[in-house]
Amino acid sequence: MKKWTDATFISGRYARTYAFTTLNANNGCDSDSSCEGYSFQGNYAVTTDPDGESYLEVNTHLKSEKSFDKKDSLSIGWGIDIGTEVE
Repeated sequence: MKKWTDATFISGRYARTYAFTTLNANNGCDSDSSCEGYSFQGNYAVTTDPDGESYLEVNTHLKSEKSFDKKDSLSIGWGIDIGTEVE
């Protein structure tokens, strides 16, 4: 297994963290848009141990300009693409 050159080595594992923002005012999501001013952001971390076993941890934060109505339904989804090992 090839080691990441820009990863951090923590407790015997290589780790890398990525931040993301998918909804916010900068990409047209304000109170007058179809997403009604919601913002959605977070980060995910990928760690790989010496045996090549990898782990994924995802932390997210959803925020609304107004209070959530407990009678409304809300869903958020995302996909994880599995690729090949980097040579």
